[in-house]
Amino acid sequence: MVSLFDKVQTARHLQTREDLSHIEDDWIIDKLIPSSQAGVIIAPMKSMKSSVTMQMAENVSRGTDFFGLKTKQVKTLIIDNEDTDRELNKRLRNKGEASEDLFFLTGGEFKLDNHYHMQLLSKFIKDNEIKFVIFDNLMTMFPKSKLYTDDFGAMLDKITAMKLFFQDVTFIMVAHANKAVYAQSMREKNFEVNPAEALGGSELTAWAEFMLVLSPKQGKHHKYSKLSVEARGYSFEETMNFAYVNDIFVCKRDDDKRDLPPEMVQVEAKTGEQFMEILKEEGKVTEIEG
Repeated sequence: MVSLFDKVQTARHLQTREDLSHIEDDWIIDKLIPSSQAGVIIAPMKSMKSSVTMQMAENVSRGTDFFGLKTKQVKTLIIDNEDTDRELNKRLRNKGEASEDLFFLTGGEFKLDNHYHMQLLSKFIKDNEIKFVIFDNLMTMFPKSKLYTDDFGAMLDKITAMKLFFQDVTFIMVAHANKAVYAQSMREKNFEVNPAEALGGSELTAWAEFMLVLSPKQGKHHKYSKLSVEARGYSFEETMNFAYVNDIFVCKRDDDKRDLPPEMVQVEAKTGEQFMEILKEEGKVTEIEG
């Protein structure tokens, strides 16, 4: 039997291990989501969090850019406890040929506090070589009455243990922010959702190695969500605003034209004014009256 402390290794050995020598800055989504870590997406209701995670999952499963950010192609699993198969079918049919490396578990049955469910998840990850797992969402997978108890911390510890066991799997938990935050974010242009407002509070934010936070805003023509990032060991300074324009999910980054998805090229002239409104909301464009 191998003793626990037989695993002890010197700093020099860790530094020079050949099996780790190729690993430098490894990202699922370049500069945004690091590989092999556990994080959260925090947003109040109607903030496009499911649309953002779906787009991330599609791009990562194909290895295509996420609105201009490079991705690492890996097999991806979304555990979706909210959307029906019919709704997901509709979304996927609107996006062309679906990826064979993107998997969905639907039906609303999966529970994070169910030991058997977690065992099945671990087996599925191993058997199918899954490297990116999205839990959508916390509120439907864990009893609200237990969010601020020791049971919640124990559940998060199980995800951490799974992450440490696999070494190369990234986990993201989608978590709602408190309802009152939505109205304030929509009303105040410069307001950004505080991660502490997430259901699960400080226990969740202390556990997460990175936090992607969406703040919903009301533009002149349509609603959009502004992304901010808090993380250990790296910073993400770019502006990313997500919106639906003419039923197409788009993102406005610092460089507008470069990051429009291909399907937006044909309607760019019609929607340019709407994108300008987003820029004005962010204070990046000042209207000068002549």
